[in-house]
Amino acid sequence: MMNTGDPYKDTTILEAIEEEEKKKRPHCCICGEPIYDFLYDFLGAIYCEDCMNARYRHDADNYIEEDYGYDC
Repeated sequence: MMNTGDPYKDTTILEAIEEEEKKKRPHCCICGEPIYDFLYDFLGAIYCEDCMNARYRHDADNYIEEDYGYDC
C-alpha cells in the first residue's frame, strides 16, 4: 500500500481494501461471518469451525445406551 502522508486517508483506503477482500471470502451459512482459516463443507453448506462445532459436535457420553438407528 502506498503512503499518502495523510493518516486518515491511508486508514480509509486500507479499510476499503480490507472490506473488498472480506467480500471475496467464503461466509458461514449460520453466522454469516467471513471464514479465514478452515471451513467445513457439509452437504453443500459452508460452516465456520465455531458454528460447525456448535451444531454438529456432541459429547459421546450422551449417546451411550441409546439406539439412534445408525448402522455404521
